[in-house]
Amino acid sequence: MGRKPTVTRREILELGALASVGVVAAGCGKEPLDTGETGDTAGWTREEIPTLWEPGGDEEPTLFPLGVQAGDPSHSGAVCWTKYLGDGDLVLRTAGWDGAEWIETASQPAGPVGGAMTLQVLLEALPEDSWYCFFFEDTEGARSDVGRFRTPPKSGLPVVVFGGISCTSQRYQPFPALSRGAEELVDFVFLCGDQVYTDYRNTVEGKRGEWSSNLASQGYRDLLSSTAVVATWDDHEIENAWGTDPTSSEVIEAGKAAFFEHTPTRVDSGEPLYRSLRWADTLEIFVLDGRSERVQSEGIYLSKTQLDWFVEAVTSSTAHFKLVLNSVPIADFSPLFAEIEIEDRWDGYPEARSELLNALEGVENLFFISGDFHFGMVCRVQPGESSWRFYEVLVGPGGQFPNPIAGLMAPNPQFPLGISASNFTRLVADPHANTLRVEYIGETGEILASIVLPEDA
Repeated sequence: MGRKPTVTRREILELGALASVGVVAAGCGKEPLDTGETGDTAGWTREEIPTLWEPGGDEEPTLFPLGVQAGDPSHSGAVCWTKYLGDGDLVLRTAGWDGAEWIETASQPAGPVGGAMTLQVLLEALPEDSWYCFFFEDTEGARSDVGRFRTPPKSGLPVVVFGGISCTSQRYQPFPALSRGAEELVDFVFLCGDQVYTDYRNTVEGKRGEWSSNLASQGYRDLLSSTAVVATWDDHEIENAWGTDPTSSEVIEAGKAAFFEHTPTRVDSGEPLYRSLRWADTLEIFVLDGRSERVQSEGIYLSKTQLDWFVEAVTSSTAHFKLVLNSVPIADFSPLFAEIEIEDRWDGYPEARSELLNALEGVENLFFISGDFHFGMVCRVQPGESSWRFYEVLVGPGGQFPNPIAGLMAPNPQFPLGISASNFTRLVADPHANTLRVEYIGETGEILASIVLPEDA
């Protein structure tokens, strides 16, 4: 355990960046989303989403250096986050959109910050299906950036537009693909892991520094202020190959602490990361923790507790679409990677993988949303005539080396689309047409590739 092959999967990915393999591309330029024929029952269309509230006063980036975030939206609220370098208490101020203007609705104490200088406030008791803006303000009147999020409706079948990113290395700042994502007016964004690369930082202070570096980038400040996020972790938030290679408990605890300090979730640091969220009757989100519970020697990828929760939650869900936030892809990637670092992905846990997929057999409109591999791809979980007729969508990378190795795998029956450039992934879930549209949007705003699932739709 812990021995590396002579050539690692990530080294192959990096070598792939030097290859002259083309990507599957579709069209330049982007057309606005037309929901007129799909029965969109949302309160407003994409074009009517309000711009950010301008409450007056001066932003103080020296006191609020990482802007704001909102996370884990529900029909009654979201978790609001900031980092504050000043003294004293903060107030969280919010405004709701009435269809024509922002109306300030509430002001509530947010409390002092802790040692990490970050603060999370659960904002609840808000009306459903509404847009909100918020900011933090100190006792001297200095304020943060303004953030925006939407509360989903409790019921109904609105078309839901959401985004996804993964793999944002500090070396690729300022992440223009994330800034393009902020312009997409999505209802929420999946953060699929490897949001920051904290490898070789073994203390919580060191990992906090890497988080601060990435979240201070223009791309992250743009994206995280524009809409709410739903996040999981992968390995680099802790250490490369965490979950398979030996990692000290001190490094693990430092990485987990820094993750929860910088990621707005409804989960406390001592609780399991896996959870579910719902967006009306259109979709339910199932967030998996595919790292912290692995036991490689016993072939365990998810603990029995997490597996049982997940299977029961998915099979009993009444939502039209079931979306699984998965971090490391579950599809069979042996045609590309063979045995290379197989212990670091689902392919290395065949019995656990089969047990999960067999338990989900027959579930309709189930899609895995994943990251980790440094390219975007749409694929079937299993090739051939398998009964596992699920699709997986790999999102991003939001900022990594341009790796054209995806072109080696697509297009073919299992891998109909692959894209290697840095991108923001936009997805449109339409329960009326029974389709999931996937668009990979490049750093200059053009659609690099797109596909509608299922492919026969």
